[in-house]
Amino acid sequence: MIRNIPAFVLSLLLVACTKDNLVKEGLGNIPPHIEIIYEKALNGDPESQDRIGEVFQYGDHGVKKDYNKAFKWYDLAARQGYESAQNSLGLFYAGGLGVKEDCGESIKWFRYAYFNGYKTAKGNLVWMLSTCNDDSMRDGKLALSLAIEDLKENGTDLKRLDNLAAALAENKKFEDAIKIQTKLISVLEQTEQKARLREHRRKLNSYQNEKPWRGASYDDPDGFSK
Repeated sequence: MIRNIPAFVLSLLLVACTKDNLVKEGLGNIPPHIEIIYEKALNGDPESQDRIGEVFQYGDHGVKKDYNKAFKWYDLAARQGYESAQNSLGLFYAGGLGVKEDCGESIKWFRYAYFNGYKTAKGNLVWMLSTCNDDSMRDGKLALSLAIEDLKENGTDLKRLDNLAAALAENKKFEDAIKIQTKLISVLEQTEQKARLREHRRKLNSYQNEKPWRGASYDDPDGFSK
């Protein structure tokens, strides 16, 4: 049995192990501070695991985007109660990024993030409770209540109003949903966000036909954010 391995030897072994894993993960030639974060992630630090998830999700520091690897790191952090990663898991399940689309799992992780105090999760939870394809998972009344709370607590913006419109439509309040969606479109027409504008027009058409919206908010996975 090997005993009393000198600290500097252990340090060298750890660095070598980290370097090997960096290469395997496709994280070669990255800034030193990311290597440090990666080392912490390997040692179970949830904040660092969340950061490495972001590196893979967004392709930071020249790393190739990889939603499967991003999901893996978010999952590790989320299961330790890290609320930002829990919110990210909700987004990944909602959009089918790196994992099979599952709005039930999405709602579960948004709930965890919300109850752990992650601010953005409330709006994401509203959206999924209003639009989930699984009838058993939707809850229009709760969604509308949370949507109104979110607006009161955090102010008005396009995303929160979009959430409110979806919740109103789920509660069959189509006239109100149409009014909100029409206003959103008029704002987006003044911008260069063409893909988002197309999506909002599809939502308006759905509400005008008295059909609640179903499915993800954006066609483009990069439309999901933290």
